[in-house]
Amino acid sequence: MTDSLDPAPYAELTDLFVEPEARRLGVASRLVKYVEGIARERGASHLVVLTGQNNTEAQAFYRSAGYEEYAVAMRKSLKVAETR
Repeated sequence: MTDSLDPAPYAELTDLFVEPEARRLGVASRLVKYVEGIARERGASHLVVLTGQNNTEAQAFYRSAGYEEYAVAMRKSLKVAETR
């Protein structure tokens, strides 16, 4: 769980991946329900799931599981540019 600007504690799930041959068998649904249970037991008010912007299959899965769009994530590379 992580404290944030939202005063209610929440849990976060990132990088859930199911191998292609195991998809559509309920694996992801069972894993997410398990994580939801753990988060609930630990006092989280909600679970935030993160997935790639272009991962429309995962986004559709989460929507079908009752999740809705919540935030926009942005990033910037901090690698130093190579000089020649």
